Amino acid sequence: MSLLNNLRIYSLIEILIVIIPISLVTGPFIPDLLLSFTALIFLYLVFSNNLYEIFLSKFAKIFLIFYFVILLSAVQSENIGISIKSIFFYFRFAFFSFLVFFIIQKNPLFLKKIFLTILFFLIFVICDALIQFIFNYNLFGYPVFIQNEYERVTGIFNTDLKLGSYLSRLFPFFLFSFFFLRIKLLKKPLLIFLITIYFLAVLLSGERAAIILMILSLIFLSIFLIDKNMRKIIIYSIFVITISSSTLILSNDNLKSRIIKQSYNQIFNTAEIKLDNENIAPKVTIFTYIHTQHYITALNIFKNNIFFGSGPKTFRILCSDKNFSKGMVDACSTHPHNSYIQLLSETGIFSFLIIFFILVYFLYFSFLTFIKKKSFFRNDLHVCMTCCILITLWPFTPSGNFFNNWLNVIYFFPVGFYLFSIKKNKSNIK
Repeated sequence: MSLLNNLRIYSLIEILIVIIPISLVTGPFIPDLLLSFTALIFLYLVFSNNLYEIFLSKFAKIFLIFYFVILLSAVQSENIGISIKSIFFYFRFAFFSFLVFFIIQKNPLFLKKIFLTILFFLIFVICDALIQFIFNYNLFGYPVFIQNEYERVTGIFNTDLKLGSYLSRLFPFFLFSFFFLRIKLLKKPLLIFLITIYFLAVLLSGERAAIILMILSLIFLSIFLIDKNMRKIIIYSIFVITISSSTLILSNDNLKSRIIKQSYNQIFNTAEIKLDNENIAPKVTIFTYIHTQHYITALNIFKNNIFFGSGPKTFRILCSDKNFSKGMVDACSTHPHNSYIQLLSETGIFSFLIIFFILVYFLYFSFLTFIKKKSFFRNDLHVCMTCCILITLWPFTPSGNFFNNWLNVIYFFPVGFYLFSIKKNKSNIK
């Protein structure tokens, strides 16, 4: 009996996929373990059902080229052990995306299960974060996290500063859930309220990159969603969010200091860049003075390894080399805090061009849709998953480690839904 016809195994796959986005709140180990198990199931599915044609798809071809490039980079790395270990099994993320796609194709009703689960779990995460903000403790007894002198709402993530990133990247799932599930009990004011408190939870996390991604998502979805009523609701929500978030920031000294004062000082106060010799501090600050040092150091490493970089996860080693840091005291970190600069530094120009091409592809067709009023998008699931991919690829905000397992689970989770959405027309998915 094939895997697809085995009801028990099929149900297990569904359960694993549903659990993975929830398990992200536990840290990187459990979601990566579950995802790796689904990758093994995908391989069995391919071999037992002769589904080799999947490797002829555009997504598979692009991913295989990218994987080959970063593998070459790892092989030529001076720290080959660290580099190979970090990316050798990177293909598991693509296999997970393919498995999500196949499961939805086999049983489209699975969409209802997973969107319902994500919706209620995200509402729980939001409420837990708001409780922590109001009472200084969340439902699990975790206190507000203190970073330097700032209070940071972390909610269910405890001491990990991931609440904002998690919520902002899953927001298109949250929004799509309402009109896909056709929840009639929700009136417009209540839906606007839920979207507003969702944004406020991201704001309270103090993660400025996440706030920017949330704003970008709201703008993108308000323009491109096919459902006109939902577009109107988002526009109304943006108005309410502007008033409520402004009021909250101005009335809360901690938020005002973190979001406004600290951001201003870090962006415009280049004098804070410390040097251990007579080198001249950079005249232009990108995001913050510390980010600027990371970027300059990473680009110096890139200049020395243009085609295949220094090897995945080697920035943390080479950034202490004065040939690259040029005397900047805060040049070192585990990664350069920008995906594109990290790719240039660690895996070279070819990997950068592949990811940049994908970004340009989505931006180009979105632009055509906006200008010509002829939609590139086939349905609202297509719109929402494109939004997820775009905020993953967005280059103009600080970002996490491109090869971080936790982030890659989030990066590749929408891809399976995207692959399904482009196979369906407007009549199949609202």
